Amino acid sequence: MITYFFRRLVLMVPTLIGITLLTFMLIRLAPGLGAMGGEHGRALSVQEQNARKSLYGLDKPPLTAYAIWLGHLLRGDFGDSSADHRPVLDKIGERLPLTLFLNGSSLLLTFAIAVPLGICSALRRGKLIDHSISIFLLVLYCIPTFVAALALIMIVAGGDYLNLLPMYGVASFDAETLSLPGRIVDYLLHMLLPITCLTYLGLASLTRYSRLSLLDVLARDFVRTARAKGLNDQAVVFRHALRNALMPLITLLALEIPGLIGGSIIIEQLFTLPGTGHLVIQSINNRDTNVIMAITTLTAILTLLSYLAADMLYALSDPRVRLQ
Repeated sequence: MITYFFRRLVLMVPTLIGITLLTFMLIRLAPGLGAMGGEHGRALSVQEQNARKSLYGLDKPPLTAYAIWLGHLLRGDFGDSSADHRPVLDKIGERLPLTLFLNGSSLLLTFAIAVPLGICSALRRGKLIDHSISIFLLVLYCIPTFVAALALIMIVAGGDYLNLLPMYGVASFDAETLSLPGRIVDYLLHMLLPITCLTYLGLASLTRYSRLSLLDVLARDFVRTARAKGLNDQAVVFRHALRNALMPLITLLALEIPGLIGGSIIIEQLFTLPGTGHLVIQSINNRDTNVIMAITTLTAILTLLSYLAADMLYALSDPRVRLQ
């Protein structure tokens, strides 16, 4: 397993280079590179744009510029932002905690709700509760995220109806005057609607995966053998079937983890949350190559490591799996 682990790490290098090279070329070859924006979206004069291009190497051929960028990356330097001349890692570091909390909370809630729902639906297959869960989740799955977010804003936070929760931002205007517990409560109230929108997004698919996986395991020979030995349904399901049924969810978890850095661009835009998703939109508008490349690179690294972790967890969870 150790040999497999290090071999996979080595194979990640050309994959990562390919991802960053493709992203860099798409950015450089996209139209509008000359229309660079300044700080706070300020338009730059022609002289300022030319000076900034020379400063950040945007006047060089794409392959040459990529080689220079890759050399800085190998030294752990993502460069400075072309919008405000600040270090890229500092800008990402300011936005990342919010995105990690937002997407991490929604990920935990999604699994905490979807897995029990999937188990309940599988154990009562064909009954009323199974059909009710399926219909409810199908309705949720058919509603786009931005539609659900706008509906919640209008009904719960818009003022026209209930006006129970804040509409946008991460803190109220008078948050500085509140005590520490009050600021924490105020922050959580601002996060409630965005987390709700992100949680329901993956709830339907993950519940169906959990249901189908458990039904597949319950039909296998070792489950019938366990029942033949006289074990009750609770022991069969939770001691034998559930562990095997959860293995496919490891892959789904690996697919969701990279979103912790990339963030949810739509939700952060709608609720005016200063996370990395919001930073991506600002960087694209400002043609801020270094910031876009930094977020892409970090997300790609996390994606590759997530897939590797999923493979390792497979081997640890199931003795039949051998990594070679």
